[in-house]
Amino acid sequence: MDFTAGYGALINGKHTYRDLKLVIGNNDIVQTPAPKVNIIDIPGSSHRLDLTDTLTGRVEYEGRTLTFSFGIRTSRDSWPAVCRQVMLLYHGQKVKVILDTEPEYYYEGRAVIEDFDRVGTLGTFTMKVDADAYKYEIHDSLGNWEWDGFNFETGIVREYADIAVDGSTSLYVYGSDIPMTPVFNITDYSTEKDAYIRFSSKRYNLIAGKNRFAALSIPPSGGRIYFYGKYTASVDVRGGSL
Repeated sequence: MDFTAGYGALINGKHTYRDLKLVIGNNDIVQTPAPKVNIIDIPGSSHRLDLTDTLTGRVEYEGRTLTFSFGIRTSRDSWPAVCRQVMLLYHGQKVKVILDTEPEYYYEGRAVIEDFDRVGTLGTFTMKVDADAYKYEIHDSLGNWEWDGFNFETGIVREYADIAVDGSTSLYVYGSDIPMTPVFNITDYSTEKDAYIRFSSKRYNLIAGKNRFAALSIPPSGGRIYFYGKYTASVDVRGGSL
């Protein structure tokens, strides 16, 4: 186990090295999520029926595990306090994890702390996070935009707040490696005109407040949404990747 100081992760707002003095001793932190494969054997035939992407039109995935092997230099007297602090911060808690190597994404899941041990002045333990299959973009389309963690080569600026609609207008929504189902927050709603949107030749009627349509999913290539009526719209989406 090679413990290298400096590298770490931001977990629920605390950096594992800068704030907690924990050093990561493994490189295989992020497990690959397994695809949900659904293949049915056909009796009396060498062929099989692959239903993996039949229901949603895409491959779905199981959750993934993040595993951290942590070490810290500590005395015998200080070790119990270190264990208590880590347990109180993370054991059983829902966590948001931002790796130093991927500052533009975060993972989200439930953490478990186990395998506490101490040999000489080195204390060790393991953190496992049962996380979603996807990692998510740090920035959504409605938050206060910050350039920290933004990847200027591959990052996408999504600013879809406070779109004034009076008659008709449109918005191009950039796609993502993962499916995105937008939430439309409608304010300043006027009944003078029918309020609705069109996407991929389909019409969706809007009401004041939050609107979400399960059938409206932004494809990886992106797409243009057309707004009709009189209101203010904010489109809440967050991209991500495997």
